[in-house]
Amino acid sequence: MCRPCSGVGDDEADYGLPAWAGVIPVTTVIGAPEISPDVPPGVAFPAHLAHFREGRRLDDVLTESQSLYEHMAGTD
Repeated sequence: MCRPCSGVGDDEADYGLPAWAGVIPVTTVIGAPEISPDVPPGVAFPAHLAHFREGRRLDDVLTESQSLYEHMAGTD
């Protein structure tokens, strides 16, 4: 089985064979922030980490983080 850049595919020579072909996507998602019990009361979650929202896909968060870093560094 081969996987093209988009979608699911198979080698043409394998068409019609009695074998399953496809992909099983695996994703990692951001969980809820867990604040350390040692952080003093009133300390808020930092605004610069706001894109690490619960339920977002990790690859999306990392792409956004890179873009934010490049913008701050002036490399965009």
